[in-house]
Amino acid sequence: MTDLEGVSGVLEFDDRTSTDPVAQKKRTFHRRLLTGEVNAAVAGACDGGATYVVVNDGHGGGNTILFDQLDPRAEIIQGRERGRWFPYLDAGFDCVFKVGTHAMAGTSRAVLCHTYSRQVRRWSLNGQPIGEFGVLALVAGAYQVPTVLCTGDLAATQEAQELIPEIVVAPVKEGLSRFAAKQLSHQRACELIRERAAEAVGKASEIPPATVSGPYTYRIELFDNVFDPENPPAGGVVIDPTTVEYSGDDLLAVFSRHLRV
Repeated sequence: MTDLEGVSGVLEFDDRTSTDPVAQKKRTFHRRLLTGEVNAAVAGACDGGATYVVVNDGHGGGNTILFDQLDPRAEIIQGRERGRWFPYLDAGFDCVFKVGTHAMAGTSRAVLCHTYSRQVRRWSLNGQPIGEFGVLALVAGAYQVPTVLCTGDLAATQEAQELIPEIVVAPVKEGLSRFAAKQLSHQRACELIRERAAEAVGKASEIPPATVSGPYTYRIELFDNVFDPENPPAGGVVIDPTTVEYSGDDLLAVFSRHLRV
């Protein structure tokens, strides 16, 4: 699973709609950096013994990785309206990587931190804050698949280690603020990711799947008034105009009421 904001060299939110030539050039540059880090993860996975790799282009509209530059040993999921956030993720896989990871909204000194969108103030599961990494790891864990590698900024890798202490991490930049960081060069970031990816595959059998005991209450808190108590989202309970909860005994079903995992 990939994202963009955790890639070394990326310090601004992606503007996918601008027709300004400077913005388009910058976006192409960021796409190249992401593709390089993804290829490093694929190469490292293969170094470690992986025989089949699927890359989920998880940023924005799902067309951020440069298709013609992808390591040919991998297959890739791209495009919109794919039905699920994590298509094809099931018990048939041995492990999961998260590449280009950013920390959850509100994290101190975390580069471009947010949760799903910049309208979200906080997600929580059973009262504990959770970000995009946590949702991925817990969905994989529901299939008994361990998430074994997290690459991104230091705050994001620390977030991953809080959920999965045994996980292998590759911090490629350290935030000074939301929009500034001390970063590895692209070459060194890719070298580190490849090294850690090989290590992670080698340790996959030693890293437990992420799990949380049920029943489950998943809460979404926004910055703006969106939810109408008289017309709640399907399966949800409106707590106040900025907050909705989904509850149940099946974690995948609870998440899917909002995220279609």
